[in-house]
Amino acid sequence: MSYHNNGRIWLSTLHMGGEELSFIHDAFENNWVAPVGDNVDGFERDLSNYTGVENATAVTSGTAAIHLGLIVLDVKPGDVAKDQLKEVRALQRVLGD
Repeated sequence: MSYHNNGRIWLSTLHMGGEELSFIHDAFENNWVAPVGDNVDGFERDLSNYTGVENATAVTSGTAAIHLGLIVLDVKPGDVAKDQLKEVRALQRVLGD
């Protein structure tokens, strides 16, 4: 399947392989609906192994990723943060209006 369709660039292919429903059933059966569970732990572990880093963390949104990145970079109030985001509101939410 192509990532390009009608002038759009898709962030992922629009394809379900068949295993997804079993993961959903597993999450409900084990009461791991939110915020994390075995599948998220496994994803983080696999990503860490694949990239060769000691730890990897899955987050639920771009805003959460920005927030975590600012913490890791030790950005403090009064520091200057510049971004290249089209949607600056996400950064404003993290930094506090």
